[in-house]
Amino acid sequence: MSFCRSHLRQRRTCEEHKAELKKENYHLCSELQTKVDINRQNEKRINQLERDYIRCEQEIQYFNREIERLENTLKEKIVELKSEISTLKSQLYQARKDVRDKGKYISSLEKQLVESEEQVKKLRYQIRSISSQKNSPEQGNSPDLYNFDDNMTTIIELANAIDGYVNNRATTRDILIDQTQIEQMSLLQNLPRIFLAN
Repeated sequence: MSFCRSHLRQRRTCEEHKAELKKENYHLCSELQTKVDINRQNEKRINQLERDYIRCEQEIQYFNREIERLENTLKEKIVELKSEISTLKSQLYQARKDVRDKGKYISSLEKQLVESEEQVKKLRYQIRSISSQKNSPEQGNSPDLYNFDDNMTTIIELANAIDGYVNNRATTRDILIDQTQIEQMSLLQNLPRIFLAN
């Protein structure tokens, strides 16, 4: 009888131990699963952080290259600007020199213009003098005088054109000089015929 009691007690103790072990095992499994879940989350987070790190590292490398490129571009631009400034200085120096030279040239042109205007006045006086002689009653009606009319018409037109250019201050001096020289040549070519006709 005592053996049976002892055996039952041992059996109960064994069952209790088993129940405790199961309970502890369940508790440990639960903790283990929690840690596994935490580890998985941490692993995902670490992977994401590594990807972010690689991306940031690539961006930093890109920015470094971009900064170097901009520095080189800036240096090139500075060199280019210095070259342009040097060229502009040379052009400015040449322009000042040209202005001084052109000042002398303009003075010479103005002097020539004054002389040309004096010559035009003399020619105009001679043309009007010849025209008044042609219209005098002493000349008669010879065939040469009809040619003289054509010549006089041309000469009077030229004289009027010269008057227009001389009196028009809006006309540039260069154009005035060119036109005056052309008109002088035309007049000088026609004057010998007029004097021969007379």
